[in-house]
Amino acid sequence: MRFRCKVLETDGSAGSVLLEARDEQGLYEDLRGRGRLLLDAVQDKAVQDKATARRSSDVFGDKVAHERSNASLSTKKLLAFTQSMATAMMAGVPVLSTLQAIAAQGGSDKSISIVQGICTAVSRGNTLANSLARYPRVFPDIYVSMVRSGEESACLEAVFTSLAELIEWQEELKKTALHAAIYPAVVLSAAYGMILFLLAFVIPRLGDILHKVVNDLPLPSRMLLDVSGVVAEYVWYVIAGSILVLIGTIAALRTKRGVSICVSLAVKLPGIRGIIQNLNRSQLCKSMHLLLASGLTISRSLDLAGNGLSLQSMKSAVFAARREMIAGSCVTKAFEEQGILPPLGNGILKVGEEAGSLPICFEQLGRSYQRDAQGAVKNSIAFLEPAITVLLGVVVGGIAAIVITTLYSALGGLSR
Repeated sequence: MRFRCKVLETDGSAGSVLLEARDEQGLYEDLRGRGRLLLDAVQDKAVQDKATARRSSDVFGDKVAHERSNASLSTKKLLAFTQSMATAMMAGVPVLSTLQAIAAQGGSDKSISIVQGICTAVSRGNTLANSLARYPRVFPDIYVSMVRSGEESACLEAVFTSLAELIEWQEELKKTALHAAIYPAVVLSAAYGMILFLLAFVIPRLGDILHKVVNDLPLPSRMLLDVSGVVAEYVWYVIAGSILVLIGTIAALRTKRGVSICVSLAVKLPGIRGIIQNLNRSQLCKSMHLLLASGLTISRSLDLAGNGLSLQSMKSAVFAARREMIAGSCVTKAFEEQGILPPLGNGILKVGEEAGSLPICFEQLGRSYQRDAQGAVKNSIAFLEPAITVLLGVVVGGIAAIVITTLYSALGGLSR
């Protein structure tokens, strides 16, 4: 690949040059060997366009290339593939034989097609990392980069074991986040359905009777009857709109952009910000541990780990810290200035940096933040249960109070 690079020379001056390298990692290592520091690198647009055109018209054909780019696998199947690769690599089975054995095991047509495509690419002389990179929706950048590092250092078995551990870790984080959201979502949905039923079907029937008996109803009663009348008239539109909103929300949560927006909104809620921050810190530290242990540079590791975060503010902070480090700052100082970790985490990181054991420190920090997040989820649920119960009691009780007041006024009218 050809990169347009901003390089810090040995005399302290900075300049822009055009250089060739297999990837940004190789470029960084090559320049460092010459005593120069890579400040920034962007793939040359002309070369990138040619590579894109070449990929779209390779031996697989345009249609197959399009299908490859859109192919996807569930997390469960990706974990099974990764664990199978790790087991075979530890047993000394060649990569191509392992892929052929996995394809022969069967499964869904989609998974078989993906593994067979990887087999074909490897058998034609491609590296395993480049073969996996043909399926970007199945194997993210962090996965491909770790495999590439494992191929170069001849330790694929350790890399696939680490990747399986990372996928399991990410699933644990997802379960923690889901556990935090599912209880209030279910209770609030049930409350919404109950209130909609009262407004659409119960109160309008009561209103017809009250209008015949009482001419002058209290203001709250008139407002409630007016609202219920509108809801009753358009109830099927309300139900259809609610279903569409639900489907749209679920579809949005399946995209990175949708998750980012939902996280940005959720982080503003009381008590939720700390949970989301700790989940993202846990994800960042765990990813950094595995990437650094795989032999990637800190700069490249921060780039890959930052892209995997869902909290936009923390992602921006990680990228800013990466730029500071490329400019010559140490890890701890860059993290402190960007506020990525709390003071205790920065202290542990500083000790690890001085002792040359950053991967181990990142691993321990990741476990710590995950425990904090899980504890915060339990505390939040313990708080939300009575809080939501009180809220529902206020809403339903308010409606009941208005109805009782209305009935009392109606009975007073009849007695007169």
